[in-house]
Amino acid sequence: MLYRNARGSVVDPDALIGCAAYGGPDRSSDPTIGGTVNQLARLGFYVTLRNPVGLYMDHIDHAGWTTPDGSPAEDCVRITRGVTGMIERLEVQVPADRNFTVSDLRIGGEPVVYGGQIAECITVHLVGVAGVQGHFRNPQLECVGRCCIDPNNATLLNRSIQYPAPSPVGTVAAFVDEGTIPADGSTQALLGAGRR
Repeated sequence: MLYRNARGSVVDPDALIGCAAYGGPDRSSDPTIGGTVNQLARLGFYVTLRNPVGLYMDHIDHAGWTTPDGSPAEDCVRITRGVTGMIERLEVQVPADRNFTVSDLRIGGEPVVYGGQIAECITVHLVGVAGVQGHFRNPQLECVGRCCIDPNNATLLNRSIQYPAPSPVGTVAAFVDEGTIPADGSTQALLGAGRR
């Protein structure tokens, strides 16, 4: 779906996630995925997700992994469901003949103590499919929500709130100037003073 506000098309990934009221604006994946798919939709592509639809692990990066015996760590990771690029489950387990345990592995020089250390090495993705360009021209919808931000601590966007709910106490609406055309339809503000 395509969205617009009073100033025009909403295209910035962070503004789009608030406008469309989906996902988490404080994440890296949600704005990136939504923005990329929305860009394809604006170009008129047929867009869908590859079957079977799901969020998959793409791969696990072993760079920086070391073992006590100096051998590669790749055989300590095994895909148990799915295939490379569409991994649903993987296990990290040291083969019995290696005579050490997962806690003896190091990632970036640090011993593995938490599963989160391994999770940081995993790349996840959705697999999208874009068909023929130019066949779809969806209408732009009005924004259904907006993100707010604490002006005294402007490091984190709040989750989108639905219109017409007021901004939470102590916050202001974010991305109020997002869009390509001012509400009055003029382009003077975009061109800058003195440009003709």
